[in-house]
Amino acid sequence: MFTPQTPVQVSPQDYERQVVRWLSSATNAPVDLKFEHLKELEGSGGLYEIDAVGTLTLLGGMEIKIIVECKRYTRKVEREVLLALQAKKDDVGAHKAMIVSTGGFQSGAIEYATQKGICCMSLVDGDAVMLTKSLEAPKALNTSPRSFAGVMLERKGDGLTHASNIFGNNIKPLADWLRA
Repeated sequence: MFTPQTPVQVSPQDYERQVVRWLSSATNAPVDLKFEHLKELEGSGGLYEIDAVGTLTLLGGMEIKIIVECKRYTRKVEREVLLALQAKKDDVGAHKAMIVSTGGFQSGAIEYATQKGICCMSLVDGDAVMLTKSLEAPKALNTSPRSFAGVMLERKGDGLTHASNIFGNNIKPLADWLRA
């Protein structure tokens, strides 16, 4: 399973803005998709500050709400964090949820997220990520002074974790998730 060897050292604001940039550019279809950084949403449980909130407007007025949480952890995200995100998604009436982590994910978290349709992504330093069959963790390939890549994770029927890379202009896996 993909877990960064060393969690990315990035400020919370730069981290969240990178995620918003990826999401904002994830569609080239003629739809109205807008993402906002640090937006408050209200649910029956109170007011929530969400790291990024997207609104996709279809058919002249139907809105699809997407919430994104960015976890700047040095440890793997646990299943309980995904349970809380799912509860928050339901409470604010969002249609989709995504979580981005600097420290990777526990296998139970990815399994739960896959069952609930939550997108899990690891943020890494570099322009791309090289995945090999090896005992070593994947390494980011740095070709510019400060750039990031993302690795979207999900469990497949065979129990293995599937990874899709997000980097530079390669955002197709993210666009596919938004359309699903």
